[in-house]
Amino acid sequence: MKAVLRRHERIRRRSEFVRLQQRPSLRVRGPGFLILATPRADAEACSRIGIIASRKVGNAVERNRAKRLLRELFRKNKAAFPPGFDLVFVAFADLHERTYTAVEAGAHAALRELRERASKVRRERARADAGDLAQGQGRIQAAASGHMPTRKAVRDEESG
Repeated sequence: MKAVLRRHERIRRRSEFVRLQQRPSLRVRGPGFLILATPRADAEACSRIGIIASRKVGNAVERNRAKRLLRELFRKNKAAFPPGFDLVFVAFADLHERTYTAVEAGAHAALRELRERASKVRRERARADAGDLAQGQGRIQAAASGHMPTRKAVRDEESG
């Protein structure tokens, strides 16, 4: 049976590519490629992949080879990628010249760094969400008691 990337495992919309390129949470360089990663809202969802191979990589044949190498890297090593992330691979000019085994061997260090940094981003985001939730609960309780703090009081509380 031919193993392919399913629709839910791919980034398809231009707006998603643009969002990931403009504000990535992580940047990790591998041999011949760069990974831009951003956590998804659903942390348990599978990671999605998008691939960018500009004309700097080469002609159409070379760009397609570079994209095939990166798709295969993702497909064969899905467990090595952090779950719940959108990943965009940016191919560099020399990627199409490498063999798959060379790309895979060099990518292990990049994937290890990606997993470590991804867990750190998840922890920071969870901490920030917990703080936002606690702050929101305080405001809800204040509204229920009939006393809403002024904007100045909220600003002073946040800065102090």
